[in-house]
Amino acid sequence: TDLPLTDSFRGVTAETIKLGVAMLDFQQLYDNGVIDRPFGDLELAYQAAIDEVNDNGGILGRQIEAVYDLYFPVGDTEGLDTCIQFTEDEEVFAVLGVIPGFLTTIIDCITRDHETVHIGFELNQASIEAAGGLLVTPGITADRRLDGLLALLEQTGDLDGSTVAVFGSQSEQDRIENAVVPALE
Repeated sequence: TDLPLTDSFRGVTAETIKLGVAMLDFQQLYDNGVIDRPFGDLELAYQAAIDEVNDNGGILGRQIEAVYDLYFPVGDTEGLDTCIQFTEDEEVFAVLGVIPGFLTTIIDCITRDHETVHIGFELNQASIEAAGGLLVTPGITADRRLDGLLALLEQTGDLDGSTVAVFGSQSEQDRIENAVVPALE
């Protein structure tokens, strides 16, 4: 049965679904020596994908309307501004794009504080569980990847009798100390 589409939720009208697209400022990361090359025009790439969906009927007959924001992922300030822009100012249905899993205050702002769906990458299971069903990832979580890798290493015996060094960023220190090192031991 073809039911008529209605304005059904924040950011969802009978005709459109409004999405926030968070984009890391790769140019600024490059300019500050954090990465070795910029990544080009991300908005153009996202819009091409959205246009493809819209040109093929949209999502259940609704066209995607994107709102873009570029932010510098050092500290929380710009990311929290992005959260507020998407959730309070633009009232999007969902936020997608790159918000690194270690920026939990920004992810919590979107999901927990503003009850908005976030479709993200490189997320951890604790963040997914804390979001109450509003945080999804199309990929495997870092926790599951670690479990799979360690199970494979145990099964093959490749680390038997070996000494292993673990390197990571300061933002990952808690995970390294409380998950990685005990699992290796």
